[in-house]
This record gives sequence, C-alpha cells and structure tokens, in this order.
Amino acid sequence: MPSSPQKTTPSSLTKAISSSSLKAIPSSPLPSTCRGSTRLLAQLEKLKAYKSTQRSKALEKVKAELHQLFTQHTAEMQAQKKALKLDLITLQERLLRTEVALTREHEETACLQKILSEYENQLHQLYTKLHQVSKSCGAAIHKAHSKVVKNTLRVYTSEAHAVARTLKAVGGILLELGHLMGVRDTNLPKMSQCTVQHVVAEGGIAASIKTGFKIVHNDKNYESHCIAVKPVNADDGTLGDGHVLHSLGVDNTQNHSSEAAVGGMLQRLNSICHSLTWKFRGTNGDYANDVKKDNQLLFQWKMEYTYSFLGKEEIEKRGLNQLQISWDDFVKPYIDEVGGQAAWEKLPKKECEEYELQIAHGVYSRLDEMTQQQLSHFLFSRCCMHKELNSIKGSDKALPHSPILLVNKDNAAVLSYVKDPSRNLTPAEIRALESSGSGGIKAMSLAGMILNNKDKKKDVSNMHFHSHVDAACELLTHLTLYREFIDFVFWKKDKLGHTNLEANFKKALHNPVTLMELAVLALYGLTVSYPYLQHVRSPGTEGINSLDLDPLHDNLKKHIQRLIRHLSLVLTPDGLFMNAAFDGLAWHRKDVFEAIQCLLQVGQFPVLKKVFIAFLQDALETWEHFTVEFSAIKNLPDDIYAECWMPATNDVNEGSLGSMCVNHWHCPTQTQHQFNTKHTFSHNNVRATQVAENSHQVVEHQQKKLAANQRANEHSTHLAGIDPVFDEGRVRSMTVEKLKEQLQVQGIALEKDMKKKEQQVEELLRIIYENSQDQDANDTNVSQEPRDIIPIIRNLAGPSRWQDSDAMYLSD
Repeated sequence: MPSSPQKTTPSSLTKAISSSSLKAIPSSPLPSTCRGSTRLLAQLEKLKAYKSTQRSKALEKVKAELHQLFTQHTAEMQAQKKALKLDLITLQERLLRTEVALTREHEETACLQKILSEYENQLHQLYTKLHQVSKSCGAAIHKAHSKVVKNTLRVYTSEAHAVARTLKAVGGILLELGHLMGVRDTNLPKMSQCTVQHVVAEGGIAASIKTGFKIVHNDKNYESHCIAVKPVNADDGTLGDGHVLHSLGVDNTQNHSSEAAVGGMLQRLNSICHSLTWKFRGTNGDYANDVKKDNQLLFQWKMEYTYSFLGKEEIEKRGLNQLQISWDDFVKPYIDEVGGQAAWEKLPKKECEEYELQIAHGVYSRLDEMTQQQLSHFLFSRCCMHKELNSIKGSDKALPHSPILLVNKDNAAVLSYVKDPSRNLTPAEIRALESSGSGGIKAMSLAGMILNNKDKKKDVSNMHFHSHVDAACELLTHLTLYREFIDFVFWKKDKLGHTNLEANFKKALHNPVTLMELAVLALYGLTVSYPYLQHVRSPGTEGINSLDLDPLHDNLKKHIQRLIRHLSLVLTPDGLFMNAAFDGLAWHRKDVFEAIQCLLQVGQFPVLKKVFIAFLQDALETWEHFTVEFSAIKNLPDDIYAECWMPATNDVNEGSLGSMCVNHWHCPTQTQHQFNTKHTFSHNNVRATQVAENSHQVVEHQQKKLAANQRANEHSTHLAGIDPVFDEGRVRSMTVEKLKEQLQVQGIALEKDMKKKEQQVEELLRIIYENSQDQDANDTNVSQEPRDIIPIIRNLAGPSRWQDSDAMYLSD
C-alpha cells in the first residue's frame, strides 16, 4: 500500500533552509503534491529575496570596514612617512654639523700638536734647569728645617716654640683646617708632648719677663691679680702715655685669709722683678674686708723692701771704708745693747732681723719729708662696679620687705606648723624665720634660678653685677607674660603642682609690696645705675684712670640729691629723661618706664614715692661712704699723682677667674701652672717679643736661673738646719758629704784642689781654729773689723738690685 505523502510545514522548511548555510536551494522538482501550491512558492521566493538582501547588507558592511581600515592605515603610513622624513632632515643637519666640528677638531688638534711640540722643547729645557737647581736645594731645605729645629738633636727654634704655644691654645682646629685645605706633610719632626708642655711653660716665664721689664722701665680660693704699667717703646726705650694691664695669673690659696693671698702674690712678684717696690703705688679691688687687709699687708711689704733698698743704697754710696768710720755711731749702739759682738752673733735670726730693720729705719728717718712721702705713698682704689653694687645693697634696707616669706624647702617644712601667731615659737622656728628672705632682691634671685640659670650645676651663685636691676626691669615689663608662664608650668607637669621654688616665685609675682620693690630697683637703675655704668664701663673707657673720677662721683651724688628734692622728674607720666637720667640721655629701657607708669595709674603702688625717696637717701649715704678714698687722692702732690694710674673696674681679674672656670670645663686635667702660663702669655701679648731668637734665649736662661735659684734656696734651707761641729774627733770621723756640708756652713767654698777627704778635714779644722782665736780676741776687744759687718750689710741690703740684670733691662 503506497504510503501517503508526508506533509511539509513552513516551520520545518525554514529550519531546513537555515541549516543549509545560505547555500543555493537546488531546483529539484517539487513533489506532485506541492506543485499547485502558489502560497508556498510565494513564501519561498520571499525567503530567497530576504536572504539575498541580508547577504548584500553583510557584504556592504564588510566592504565599509575594509575601506575604513584601509583609510586609517593609509593615514598612519603618511604620518610615519612624514616623521621619518623630518628625522632624516634632522640627521642630515646633525651630520653636517658633526662634519664641521670634526674639521675644526682636526684643525685644533694640529695646532695643539704644534704647541705640544713647543712645550716639549721647553720641558726639556726646564728639566735641564731643574737638574741644575736640585744641586743647590740642600742648603734651602736645611734653612727651612733650621726654622723649626737647630740641629739633628731636634732642638726647636723660638719660632717653633711660638707656633706650638698657639696650637696648644686653640687646640687642633688649625691642624684640621690644614688637612681640609690639602696641606701636604712637610716631613718636619713631630714635637713630643713633653716638649709641648715645656714650651707652654716658657710662655709663662716670658710673660713674667715682659711684665718685669715694663715695671723696671716705668674652699679652694682663687686669687687673680693684674698690674698696670706704662708701655715702653721698643725703638727708643721711652715710656708711652697710656697704661696697659698685665695679668699675673690666677693662683689658688690655702684659705681665704689675707696673709695667704698676699703671700702668694708677693711670691709671684718676687719671681718677676725685685725693684717692684720703687714703682708700687697702690692696689685696686672690691670692698671686702680681706681685700682691705691685703692692702695693708702689701703696704707693709713695700715699706720693708723700701728700707732694705735704702740700706743697700746707703752702703753703695758710702762704701765699706766710710761705713767702718761711722760704724760706732750707727750700728755699735745696737750691738752694745745686746751685750757685744759675741752676743750679736748668737742672736736668733728673728731678733737680728728686727735690729737690722731698726738700722734701716734710721736711714729712712734722715730723708727729707718729700722723699719720705714719695717712698711711702700707697693708695687703695675701689672698683666702680662694686661701688654701684654696694649702693644697691646698702639701700636695700630702706625697702619695706614683704611679709610674705620666700622660704626654702627645709624652712617651709618647719614653718608649716606655725598657724597660731600668739603661741611662742620654738628655737628651730625662730631660726627658720630669721634665715628666710623676702622682698624684691630675693624674688629676683629665685627668678634667675628658674628662668636663666647661668650654671649647669645646682646650688649656683646668682651674683652678677647689676643682674637684679636687669631682672626687675624685665619682670615689670612683661609681668602678665611671666604670670601666665608660671601657671603654664603648673598645668604642664604630669603630676600637677609647683615646686617650692616655683611657688615662691609665683607669690612674688602676685604680691604688691614685692612688685613695688621691683619698681624702686628699676627706677634707680634707669636714673642712676645704667647712666653711671656707661661712664665707667663701656667701649672706649678702658684707659680711664680711677683716680680721675672724683668729679664724676660728686656729680652723681648731686644728681641723687636733686631726685630726692624733685621726685616728680621720675614719677610723673610726662617725666623727661634729660632731667631724670644722670647722663641726660634717653632712657636705657623706655618700655620699663612706661610699664611702671601704667601700674601707677591703676593704683598698684600707692606709697611708691615715699619708698623711692627712702631708697635714694640710703643710696646717697652709701655713695658717701664708698667714695671717701678720693679725699686722700685730692691731697696728693702733682708729681706723685702723675705717677699713679688704676683702672676704673676690676674687669681684668674678674675675666681671668671666668677664663679659668671655662678652661677647667674644657681642659679638666690641665694644671693651674699650665693655665697661668697660657693665660698670661696670651693676655700680655708676649708672642711678638718672644719670636725673636734673643728673647727665646733670655727665656731659656731665666728658666734655668729660676730652677737654679730654687735649688739654691732648698740647699740654703738644708744648711740652715745643720749645726756647726767644733770637735776634732767628730770632724775626722765624718763622711765626705758631711765634710762638704760643714765647710759650706762655715762659709768656705770647695776649691778644685780640695777633692780628697784629708784636705777637707785639714781645711775645716783650720777654720775652726781661726774662729776660736777670733772669738777670744772679741772677748777682749770689742773693736769691729770690716769682715765682721759683711753679713749685717748683706742682710740689711736685702736682694741685690742688679740681681735680674741678665734677664731684664733695668732703668727708671
């Protein structure tokens, strides 16, 4: 049975067509069942047309994309072609420039080759000259070395010594700078540390020599001394018009007594020059009692040496023959007083010196009054900085110190239990009250400890010239700021609170009476202290003679009296500085004056006028007390007054002490002697005279002489403790050393032919026998031989006036 034809749907036909991958539909004959289907054919045609349209669109799209890619690629190729063309042009230009430069280089090379050839010829000539010069370089090298060392034993020259002292003074900075600047090794011998120490010591000796030269020509306690002398012109030897201050160094004393201080200074002076007493006209220092006693002891020393020199002059003028003629009238009474020549020789050394001093007094008493006044003239001038300091200290008692005590921590703990004023205080509480301070000065001391401590250590001194007045001016000007600061300190701590020192400072800042004391100090500073200090201590005042300041102090006292009578010159807002300030110049700190006026206007200081008048009255009394020295200066003869000069301040000694402190910080192992030699060498400007070869020889000679004198003094002290031996048996049993000592005790020098012990024994026995014969003769005859008075003459004369003639040039 034939099968019925399968029915074909449009959907299945669509699937079949879509799966043909757009291939052409074969024109196979339709089934007989579809031939008459017009609808189906129409759909098929429509489908073909649709597919054809889709293929056309896809093809157009591909064409468009290809065209776009081709256009873009063409543009890029054009751009690259253009860039390559520009690069090619640039390379061509560079190539052209390179060719030009290469041509120029060839030309320069040819020129340089020509110059090089010429230089080679010159170099050949220089090598020839160098060969000739090298033969004479030995002498030049030897000469260069001779500036440092004298011979192969490395004895250094004075120039090398001077350079070593300079390097030691400034440290290693010069060497470091030399290395940084590329200084090559000069192959000079390196100076050993021991030699450097000796060289530094020579600087101190040279300083002493220069000081002595200028003098002749015209807890641990530290003492600094300087001496004022007239400079000597090196060309003609005449004295200059001004004065220079030479430092004598800083020495430590065993205690703070005047005897120890003066003893050390006299030892220092005697090592410089023995004729100092003829030029010694006075001293300058502060107002401490020990300084006053120092001046008295120095005056006694001056007079003792003056008597000794007068005795020496008398002996040199009269000679031994004339002295023997008048010996009975001059010395014999003293010998008879002690019981004759034998008793005189047996007198203890101290009593004998007393009699010899009486003899010298006899010479002094025969001089005329003018000569005696010139020889005994001795002044004591005071430092002007200390005058101003003491004027404030003396006036402080006039201030109404605040009832608020500024007690330290220990006293605060004791006084914390004193709450009932009516009960009796214990001894400990009374001591705490008496030792506790108050007022403006105490407050400024606390401010210095908190705000501007000058030392790194605790428990430091706050005493500086004028520092309390400066602090008062500063606090009054910025009072609000300091109040805020002390409150800020309270809140800034991890554990809130003030220390006892900070609490006291805050009390002072809020206490009206304390602030009024600060205002008094500030006004005194503006009207008196600052202008006065400008006169005595400012640039250009180094050459002021303290003895010429009597008119200045008279005017100062008159100015204080005028302020007392007319206080409105200061305490009124329209006060003018030309009337209120001592020098008539502008206020030293105008802001301080304005701050005080502002506090006055708000009623902060109701009794300031009364307190300031009391302060000025006490200050005037203090100035009268501390200027009494000018009464003695006014009565001086003109010729004596012309010889006297003293600095207005004690800055040199204060500065020397400060330099010593700084030196101890930087060089803690340096000895006091090394510091003094370095300090005096630098301060006295000795380097210019020290570089000369002959000066260096003088220093070496003086150094050897000092060492020899020291050995001689030690030997003399040793001989003084040896008793003379008169027994022949003991003499013959002595050793050689003992025999030499006995001979020296008897005043006999060992001769070259007295080397054997037998010869020394015979000589000593001969001297003992002769002395015994002389003693017997003296017992029967009191007549004096010239030989017997020689020891007295030597003791009377003291140190020889010409003892230093080989180290210094002595003249008047």
